Amino acid sequence: MYNKLMQQVKPKKRLGQNFLVDKGVVKLIINVANINNNDIIIEPGSGLGVVTECLIKTGAEIIGVEIDTNLATILQKRFINNKNFHLKTESVLKSNFNILTKGQNYKIVGSIPYQISSPLIHKILFEQNRPLLVSIIIQKEVAEKIVGSKNKGTYMSNMVNLFYKSEIIKIIKPQAFDPAPKIDSALLLLTLKNELPKIDLRKFKGFLHKAFANRRKMLNKTFKVKDLKLAGIENTVRAQEVSLNNFIKLYKIQYDV
Repeated sequence: MYNKLMQQVKPKKRLGQNFLVDKGVVKLIINVANINNNDIIIEPGSGLGVVTECLIKTGAEIIGVEIDTNLATILQKRFINNKNFHLKTESVLKSNFNILTKGQNYKIVGSIPYQISSPLIHKILFEQNRPLLVSIIIQKEVAEKIVGSKNKGTYMSNMVNLFYKSEIIKIIKPQAFDPAPKIDSALLLLTLKNELPKIDLRKFKGFLHKAFANRRKMLNKTFKVKDLKLAGIENTVRAQEVSLNNFIKLYKIQYDV
């Protein structure tokens, strides 16, 4: 089936079309998402429907979002008889997830074009109704920035970990895709936390950009020493060494909240 479908399309570099073909990886994406037939799933970039087909079999309501009109035509024909599949031909970055899901809880599952990885993560964070879970394949480098580690925090890890527990489930080699990319990918799992901070995310985003503007600089070059002390932060540390909790304390001091 896949080879026949590939004969109908020419992958578009401008859309980052590297189609996932490894069935073992597809199964893993879906398994870690813990999908049941009551779930609503948004699949960004349904492509040729390799992941879509397996998602449909879970019995959940699947909302595929595909910007490529040629691929959308193929998807409509493939899954025309599957009543639990709905397709939106648009950019997932411009989609309104709250409207797509009618305000209900949902999950995001799929293999993401590389160039929309970071924009999609930002979109998820700023959604009015954030997904309960995200199981996506993105480039390894971006996944590592999102997860971070002790003394190796990043702007992205602090933004994401405000709301989500993040983990890399598996590193995926280029051979899992057609055409094969030149870099490794990773299966990233985000799970929404039970307790979410009450914070102005746009202000916090600007605050973090300021903190990470120059990773080599000690924070006392960016913030007042007295404010760092009040937040429990040593004035000689660099941004990547500061915990999220301490960043939140410093943010509240900066914005007097």
